[in-house]
Parts: sequence; structure tokens; C-alpha cells
Amino acid sequence: MRHLKEMCHVSKKLVAQQQKLNFPPTKSMIDEKLYGPLLMNSGAKYDHERQREATTHWIMMHERAFSIVEEYGFLFMMKCSNISYEKISWKTLKNDCIVVYEAERKKLKSTLRTVNKIYLTTNL
Repeated sequence: MRHLKEMCHVSKKLVAQQQKLNFPPTKSMIDEKLYGPLLMNSGAKYDHERQREATTHWIMMHERAFSIVEEYGFLFMMKCSNISYEKISWKTLKNDCIVVYEAERKKLKSTLRTVNKIYLTTNL
């Protein structure tokens, strides 16, 4: 280690010559769709439909229980972030998740119609 740190000029030269790849940060579709316009416009008003959609995607992404939206901590957090927040019932959220699931299922089916072969692999 001492040799590499203090004396080995070859390794220092190689490290200095090594190229670094710099990739620009990318925006995901979720960021663009759910957060982009709302965060860009600081004067935006509360949109209950948009909040329902965001909550639905959050529940599905993280596989949370529908009842989490009726818990005191969740309601407290949402009221703190936006005083205009309107409570969403777990039944409404469940129905929203089913609507999103069916829409995504239709998109997947239409995509798979154009595919000739599918290879499934697993890592056990």
C-alpha cells in the first residue's frame, strides 16, 4: 500500500489518464408526470384529482395497504404539506388502483401483440 501511495508513478499515471463518463441526469416519466409541473409552478393550487392519482401510483409502486390513507400519521403529513388536502377513502383508492391496473394491462397487451417471441429467464 505504501508503495502504491508514495512511490508507484505508473499507477498514478494510469489513474490520471483514466476517462470518466459523465451522464446528464435523466427525468423519469413518473417525475415528469406527477411532480414536474406541480413543483415548477410555485403558485399552483391544490388539485384533488392529481393528488388521488399521485397517491394511487405511490400505493402501487411501494405495495402499501389501501388503509394507509386513513391513518392519522398519513393524514397529518398530508395536511402539513398542503392545508387544502382532502381525505381519500381506502375504497376510492382501491378503485383508482384497479383503473390504473386495467389501463396498464391494456397497454401491455397492445405492446405484446407486435412481439413474435418472448424469452423468460430466471436467476435462482
